[in-house]
Amino acid sequence: MWKIDHIYRDAGVKSKAEGYPISDEFASRVSIDRRQNWGIKNAGGIRKLSSGKGLQKNDNLTPAAVFLITSTSGNIFHNPWEDYIDHESGTLVYWGDAKYEKGKWVDSWHGNVILKKIHENVLEGEYHKHPPILYFVREKIGFVTFKGVCVIEGFDKTWFMDKDQRVINYRFKLAVLNIDSIDPEWLVERAKNQGIDPDSGITPSAWKKFIQTGLKDRLMAWNAKIKTKEQQQPDPLGPGHLLLKKLEEVPPYDFEKIMCHLLESYKTIVHKVVRTRNTKDGGFDMEGEFILPEPFKYPIKFKGEIKRHKAGIGPKDVSRLVARLGRGEYGLFFTTSYFTTDAQKEVLMDKYPVRLISGADLYDFFYEAKMLDEKGIKLHELLYDE
Repeated sequence: MWKIDHIYRDAGVKSKAEGYPISDEFASRVSIDRRQNWGIKNAGGIRKLSSGKGLQKNDNLTPAAVFLITSTSGNIFHNPWEDYIDHESGTLVYWGDAKYEKGKWVDSWHGNVILKKIHENVLEGEYHKHPPILYFVREKIGFVTFKGVCVIEGFDKTWFMDKDQRVINYRFKLAVLNIDSIDPEWLVERAKNQGIDPDSGITPSAWKKFIQTGLKDRLMAWNAKIKTKEQQQPDPLGPGHLLLKKLEEVPPYDFEKIMCHLLESYKTIVHKVVRTRNTKDGGFDMEGEFILPEPFKYPIKFKGEIKRHKAGIGPKDVSRLVARLGRGEYGLFFTTSYFTTDAQKEVLMDKYPVRLISGADLYDFFYEAKMLDEKGIKLHELLYDE
């Protein structure tokens, strides 16, 4: 069995003659016939388990399963282009396998083509053609952690930096299903049965529900993990660090204008952002209104505070924002630095309706607002006069 958040040995093939060692708990479990290379490759990224009939592999059929493997870099700092799971909503965000290689474009990469085709089947309502997508994370060499069974919800085409080059890639959004463990034999039986689920008890019920109805029973849990100072700061050698450095260099009035215009640039949700007053420690307050997109069009008022300094933000600062919130209002606290452990605990334990946005998070906000390019922040678009 593969269980959520359990670690498994990924020993790989010793040699062509010897095959997998007895210690392997990963790829060997879905190795059907090594003479036909019928299994999953010993590589990271996007791998497929081909379907077939009986003992004959057929690569022209829909894959029996797809494996997504994220290899973490071991860097303690935030990376804006990492894959991640939002445990609160049961959602996985996974980048396609495009990299910088001269002469290649986004659909030249096999993994991107596989996931796009699966999404096309979803759009056509052919859920039975959607293979289970298994997500694993490799945090150290020779081991993988099982994170769940997923289905594709959508994707967008965006960009990231690789070898100092701007690369167009797909970013896939997947729902993590409410399946806490699977028997790898389920995938083997699917592979031998032309990608069709076996008529046995090893097929997870949440999976059956999805392929029959398209409804997703999500695996959701409140992620109360406290972030370290390093996790809230961008990589000193990455683009997030350069963004913070630029924000620290602009005059105070321009910084205020940049932050307000940044939120206003989210045209689908933010109606208006107004700067209200300066704070004693060099920050400033603002307030505004989110408008949910069609068909809801429901307004949600918020108040925010922004601090630009190097010291950590403590519980006293967060409590000040909470005290200003009216009934039904939400709070946004932006900082170019980080939040202390006590500040994060107070928000989580008291369930304050406040979102804490650290220096590392700021890069994601600018990126999603399309206010960055390969040269950095688009100051001319954020410093316009009303």
